[in-house]
Amino acid sequence: MERVIRDYTSVPGPRPATSYRAPLNQLGWAQSLATPAAKDMPTANNDTLYLSSVVQLDEPYVLHVPDTADRYYVVDVFNMWQELQHYVGRRTTGTAAGDYVLVPPGWQGTLPEGMQRLDVSTNKVWLWGRLHVKDGEDLAPLHALQQQFTLRPLSQRDNRDYQPKAQALPPLPVASDDGLDFFRELAAAIKDNPVAPRDEALFAQFGRFGLTAKGFD
Repeated sequence: MERVIRDYTSVPGPRPATSYRAPLNQLGWAQSLATPAAKDMPTANNDTLYLSSVVQLDEPYVLHVPDTADRYYVVDVFNMWQELQHYVGRRTTGTAAGDYVLVPPGWQGTLPEGMQRLDVSTNKVWLWGRLHVKDGEDLAPLHALQQQFTLRPLSQRDNRDYQPKAQALPPLPVASDDGLDFFRELAAAIKDNPVAPRDEALFAQFGRFGLTAKGFD
């Protein structure tokens, strides 16, 4: 997950219309259906426009979804262990407009009335979405609908002039030639994504070859 979110926040220039990569803390939408040349995620599903967003939760973030008039959509919320923690969309939350607040671990505060709190277990999440495209329909109205999905920090929810800052994730450890890079990357990832309590006993066994919550030696 730490590797792939770095891929998905690395936006090619120019970005192909089929791509849905986006900078950190921004929403990325595909503007057209995939072709055989599409590189983001090879898939046989080609009746939805895809969405992707990697969110660094330095504070809660508000995901606003518009009224899609019963059109199918979904925004899955994955933690960094690739566990699906929340599902926003027609199957579970309907298609009316709404505000969903992604709340990082340990955050203490009160949300404004009318917002739905979505607690997550890691300080980064990956939003992965889809919006239904009917066979042969004009995509222009769907592009306008995509623009109504927004993501912004809770502290900026009422700031009409809000513009996301350019941010990037720090690089993973520099590769070497000693065959141990995987463990260095895993140690770096675990520092940001603590092992779940249910896995601590299993993880403790890795200490025998130098991998602990403090790093890899």
